[in-house]
Amino acid sequence: MNEDHFLEFDEYIQGEMNAADKLSFEQQLLLFCNARYIVSASGAALVNMLWAPAGAQVMVLMNDTPYANY
Repeated sequence: MNEDHFLEFDEYIQGEMNAADKLSFEQQLLLFCNARYIVSASGAALVNMLWAPAGAQVMVLMNDTPYANY
C-alpha cells in the first residue's frame, strides 16, 4: 500500500494522516482518544490504541514475510 492509497482512504473516511512519532505525548493522547479508525504498520506505535474509544476500528499493516521479526 502506498501513500496515494492512504490519502484516498483518508478522504473516504473523512480522516487525516498523522505521524504519531512527530507528536508530543499529550498530542498523541488527544489524537487517539478521538480516533474512530487507526491504520498503522505493526509496531510499538500501536500502543496508542489504548487511548482509543470503545468501538474504534484498528487496521494493522504487516508485510508478507512468513517470519515475524519481533
